[in-house]
Amino acid sequence: MNGIFTSVQTKTIKKTLNPKWNEEILFRVHPQQHRLLFEVFDENRLDSCDS
Repeated sequence: MNGIFTSVQTKTIKKTLNPKWNEEILFRVHPQQHRLLFEVFDENRLDSCDS
């Protein structure tokens, strides 16, 4: 994929109200051409919607 990411997902941190991911993801961004969109989800809430 030539080192270009269209989507990246971090690991899930379970059983804490204060998660720390300690992950590093590098993005090469040209402001006139690209944008970054960060979405944060609570996995518990996603699971409960499927019931």
